[in-house]
Amino acid sequence: MFPLPELIRRFFRLVATGTVEIYNEFSLQHEVGVFLRSAVSPEYKVQFERPVDYFSLRPAPFVKTEIDISVFRPKTAERYAIEFKFPRNGQYPEQMFKAAQDVAFLEQLVSAGFTGGAFVMAADDPLFYRGRVQSGIYAFFRAGRALHGVITKPTGRKDESVTVQRSYVLSWQAVASQMKYLFVPVGENMRREYRLTTRSLDRIASPDVSPGGGGSGRPRPRRRLDVWIVGHREQAPPLRHRGDARAW
Repeated sequence: MFPLPELIRRFFRLVATGTVEIYNEFSLQHEVGVFLRSAVSPEYKVQFERPVDYFSLRPAPFVKTEIDISVFRPKTAERYAIEFKFPRNGQYPEQMFKAAQDVAFLEQLVSAGFTGGAFVMAADDPLFYRGRVQSGIYAFFRAGRALHGVITKPTGRKDESVTVQRSYVLSWQAVASQMKYLFVPVGENMRREYRLTTRSLDRIASPDVSPGGGGSGRPRPRRRLDVWIVGHREQAPPLRHRGDARAW
């Protein structure tokens, strides 16, 4: 299974430390693509803006005609899609609706044969993840309401809608300063990988205190996190507390 949830955590850790700089949606997409190419086995292709038609998918039409980043192994059925948002100029309800469209698009790709998908959104404007208004489309991004069902475009003529089949709770993760990001796994394979990654990090982040063993009750030495990247293995530094685990 392709460890995309873990890879995206590692990418945003680089952003948090200043090793990678992102400043708009194109830079986010580009830097993630470069990072993935350096992290995965050469047997995987990482490509930008591949037309959906390239994969000969049915049924059509899809919400979009191109995939922001496609990761796939030629001559196999293993393929993943990643969609991005990094809004820069406000337009909060419009950008939130476009995010819902991306999730619906990923659902379509998975239903048509993709192994999994992921929606990644970065925001350094706090009004995307908190604010006075927490109803309507804002509830999905600010109030923890699960993104699901028919989502109607909240501005303009309001004659456009998109349907999100599954339920997704949008959980913002801190990066640095006011920047946060979302990772939304789409498809059962990707959701399973996300759950496994999160549980592994939580176990390592939690102190292993044994009240027995002589009655000392002292935490055992911190263990190192073995990070498996497709094609090779590397070792990450020990995590000190739960906050560190969330940064991965």
